[in-house]
Amino acid sequence: MNSGVRAGAAAAGAPFIDAYEAGWFTGANSPEFDFDGAHPNTAGHAHLAEKFLESWATLIE
Repeated sequence: MNSGVRAGAAAAGAPFIDAYEAGWFTGANSPEFDFDGAHPNTAGHAHLAEKFLESWATLIE
């Protein structure tokens, strides 16, 4: 799925932030952020937001 989204972003000239490639979720921290085995819980959403804002700040420098 990431490759398709990455390709679409590239075609549109838009940035693409890959949370998987960046290692935002790992085997070590995933249980802390897991709701049901497939979706983040509240802490997971906060973690995503924090990591996104860090990545976005780098993109707009």
